[in-house]
Amino acid sequence: MKYESSMVILAAAVLACTWCARPAGAAEQIELERDPDLLAGRAALQDGFYDVAARRFEQYVAETISRRQKAYASIFMFRAWFGEEAYDRILDWIDDNPEVNRGTRY
Repeated sequence: MKYESSMVILAAAVLACTWCARPAGAAEQIELERDPDLLAGRAALQDGFYDVAARRFEQYVAETISRRQKAYASIFMFRAWFGEEAYDRILDWIDDNPEVNRGTRY
């Protein structure tokens, strides 16, 4: 049961930000995928260093101005928090950042 509710929380978090995380075009997508900060965070996430990945993504999200870039990076931040089993943090972040979730609810 714990696993099922965790997956529901992650799915809700990802859905809340996915709609605005899609870059406008292929050039913007390539730019996001090559961003060194995002690459480092994604590598840490892939290697299971969730705390390192979370810090990288948190910093990126805090410093970026673009709502699309913030939403894109927040998806990976949620995955890192999910790896740390910090489910409440995901939901709290969504509630505290209405400029990203723009009215979507879980």
